[in-house]
Amino acid sequence: MIERSEGVTKIYNRFHNSDETNADIQKFRDLHVELDHAVAVSYGWKDLCLDHAFRTTDDGIRYTINDSVRVDIIDRLHELNHERATQEAANDSSPSSKIPKPRRKNTPSREEQPSFLTEMPK
Repeated sequence: MIERSEGVTKIYNRFHNSDETNADIQKFRDLHVELDHAVAVSYGWKDLCLDHAFRTTDDGIRYTINDSVRVDIIDRLHELNHERATQEAANDSSPSSKIPKPRRKNTPSREEQPSFLTEMPK
């Protein structure tokens, strides 16, 4: 972006343009592929073949994963969400669930936040 003096939108327009063959944009695509694979592995989904390519979508041509894999991922996320919701519901009935969770380190309380974060404009 700095070298081209272009913002995110222009860079992603290049990213999704199949006619764009510059090495830096191809490297960007390769990094997206690596990231997608790392995320899949982090979920334990080593069996997915993401099959990145230029595809027609509702938003036009995009460099993205295979549609059937996308549906599979959404199904897996729904299942995971259901499992976690069930676990949370089971844990909510325990007395320990009533104990408030500690704030994250370095997160200011509402009183410590700058006023522009807590006050609505008049």
